[in-house]
Amino acid sequence: MKKTILSLASVLAVATTSSMVVSCDDERINISEDIEENHLGFLPNSKNEIVFSALKKANPNIDYKGLVLILYSSYAILSNSTGSLKYKRDSSAKFYYNSKLSFGSVYGNSTNCNFNKYQKKCNISINILDKTYDEKIDGKIKSRNNIYTTMEYWIDENKNFIMVTFEIKENNEEFFCNVINASIEWNDTYLVGVNMTNQ
Repeated sequence: MKKTILSLASVLAVATTSSMVVSCDDERINISEDIEENHLGFLPNSKNEIVFSALKKANPNIDYKGLVLILYSSYAILSNSTGSLKYKRDSSAKFYYNSKLSFGSVYGNSTNCNFNKYQKKCNISINILDKTYDEKIDGKIKSRNNIYTTMEYWIDENKNFIMVTFEIKENNEEFFCNVINASIEWNDTYLVGVNMTNQ
């Protein structure tokens, strides 16, 4: 009789434990499964709200709560980095668009600036895709993470390009002792990644 009671107790314990096991599999879906259109066409500006508006119009099925949008020269990355309940952790999707300024391609938007003690300037050309570009209305370009160099630029009179010049600051020997990365940004867009090499 005691053996029977022990056996029943063991069965109940196993059953109770089994019912408490929670699956560790992430049953959420990838953002890509809700995409209807990933080409957003030409947008008048690179501000976050303008790109987001076009994205929502083209893809109304996406649940945007908890998603983050990062803008690059000709594409945008929508990712779950803040805790979406619908999409898998680290899920992301790529969307393509063009605006008035552009650099590089959908495969990358970085470039190298090679400096040495005799070569202290570096030029980068940014394409103007729409001649209606007006920096007073559409926003100026700016440099970020740029403590060792100065940045100046001028706009081509035919509005085909913007020529950007980085120059090492005077008496700045510390520049040659560090790995330098800077960027050129336009509104909310990471337009150009600049890898500054020194010799």
